[in-house]
Amino acid sequence: MASGISVPRSVRKKMVREP
Repeated sequence: MASGISVPRSVRKKMVREP
């Protein structure tokens, strides 16, 4: 999932490894 609009940055960090 690469939707930053659907999921907040907090949850997005756990799904996608972003610095």
